[in-house]
Amino acid sequence: MSVDVAQPTLTLVSTNDRTRETSPDDSADPIPFLCECDGGECGQSVWLTAAEYDEARAMHATAIVVPAHVPLGHTGATYAERYAVIDLAILYD
Repeated sequence: MSVDVAQPTLTLVSTNDRTRETSPDDSADPIPFLCECDGGECGQSVWLTAAEYDEARAMHATAIVVPAHVPLGHTGATYAERYAVIDLAILYD
């Protein structure tokens, strides 16, 4: 299944950032964030540790999504077991 990825809304990114801010920095337990595909309307959770989230957000213009939601043929995604990080600069180039 592939889902179109719209640039994440500021509200969705802000919600995920607030989730991260309230989670412990040193926890190795995955935290549920909102999938940022399709403008955030899918409602699925994507699970990352605090360190994984921080690393994904350190990249420029990214969307954090469920791996199955990366658009077919997109070459600018980094995959992990529980999540994928989409480089939006490549997607919308």
